[in-house]
Amino acid sequence: MKVAFVHDWYLQKGGSEEVAGEIYRVLRPLKPHIYAMLGSRSMAAQVLNSPSPQLHTSWMARLPFAAHFYKIWLPVFPLAMAQLPLHRYDVVVSSSHAAAKNIRKKKGALHICYCHTPSRYLWAFEKEYLQDYGLYRPLFLKVISRTLTRLRKWDLQGSHTVDYFIANSHYVAGRIKEFYKKEATVIYPPVDTDFFQLPSNKNYQDGYYFTSSRDVPYKKLDLILWTFNQMPSRPLVMATRPAAIPKLQKQAAPHIRVVPMGSREEYRQWLHGAKAYVFAALDDFGIAPVEAMACGVPVIALAAGGALETVQEGKNGIFFHRQTVKSLMEAVERFEGITSWDASEIRASVLKFSRQRFEKEIRNFFCQHFPEPLAAAL
Repeated sequence: MKVAFVHDWYLQKGGSEEVAGEIYRVLRPLKPHIYAMLGSRSMAAQVLNSPSPQLHTSWMARLPFAAHFYKIWLPVFPLAMAQLPLHRYDVVVSSSHAAAKNIRKKKGALHICYCHTPSRYLWAFEKEYLQDYGLYRPLFLKVISRTLTRLRKWDLQGSHTVDYFIANSHYVAGRIKEFYKKEATVIYPPVDTDFFQLPSNKNYQDGYYFTSSRDVPYKKLDLILWTFNQMPSRPLVMATRPAAIPKLQKQAAPHIRVVPMGSREEYRQWLHGAKAYVFAALDDFGIAPVEAMACGVPVIALAAGGALETVQEGKNGIFFHRQTVKSLMEAVERFEGITSWDASEIRASVLKFSRQRFEKEIRNFFCQHFPEPLAAAL
């Protein structure tokens, strides 16, 4: 029996790629064929921890500047996915936050989708993506609206090829139910709690506030920057992609540092010196805050999305309730009044999100639903 593993693209190493790598590790005994709309073999090797993966991509990978501006090619996603020969396989496992679930499978084939989120640019968050590309203008909106309507129909049809959905949070399971009218089993993403450990000596008093993410609109780095610009006595370190640093640094007050993400070891070092991690995004799960908590760092988080399933008020963090400077500033000042944080207790609260737990749960799910010869090989 032939098995395929499909991820949207291998262009960078983010949260969804961390999950994809762990899923592939479980599937590895079945020698699945690896597919994506676009991406490089070198990035796939990093994500999948495989020295020479045989990555199969669509013709979209040959489009001009596709790797850097892939979102402008959104209208041709259906054509790119249709070209992937996934109708040859008996079992397809997809890791999807965009289009990977929209496969064409053969009759009787099994399709399991680990859904990081229903496509954000199609369902509920299209305004943010259009603003990101400067397209949220009357001149473009009429044409774009028609395109998005067509793509939503395609995305909904693609969800019908999925036999079993796995969601990365109850929040995403709710969105799958709302948009696709399907139930989903929740298996939380893996967090490397073995790597993200407590520092030898945790001091909350002398630390800085810390945040990290790609500079994309829904992550709300600008909100965090504007808030801390107004609090000169609250030092902040922001870690992001190198390309975004000049723009953010230009807007930042002197007490704010903007630094590159760096290596995992450098990133962990920033966490070890932080007094709190600031998370302003409405995110589907949010791996970065859990990594922070695994290091004993409390989180100041927006009370929405996946954060409601990882952050516990007063135990490992506190919430703010609106994506406004005033709301976040009030939360920071409230945080300053709390002196009873226990690093060991904060860490213990997130150990349930470990990689070992994820591997066990995803393997059990596959064994439960795969055909017997494949299940036995896992």
